[in-house]
Amino acid sequence: WSTLGIKMYENSYGFQLDSSDIMEKTFYKMPDDAYTYMNIVKDDLSRKGFGYVIGVSNFKSRTGVFSTARYDSEWRKRLEGYED
Repeated sequence: WSTLGIKMYENSYGFQLDSSDIMEKTFYKMPDDAYTYMNIVKDDLSRKGFGYVIGVSNFKSRTGVFSTARYDSEWRKRLEGYED
């Protein structure tokens, strides 16, 4: 993400990527004939005004981003501070 210059935040959840920043910076990758451009990431996401988001989209720009981080049992274990 650092090569794209995506904003990252650190808080009690660990590191989170800025979902709006991802959509803005990957919009240019959408092919002309594409209906939408969806980013699927395994990192946790944040959005201004929210602690975290599973995903967000923008109808006008036809872009979205979705995170699988909170579905990963390893991620939940790290957040809770224990390991098997």
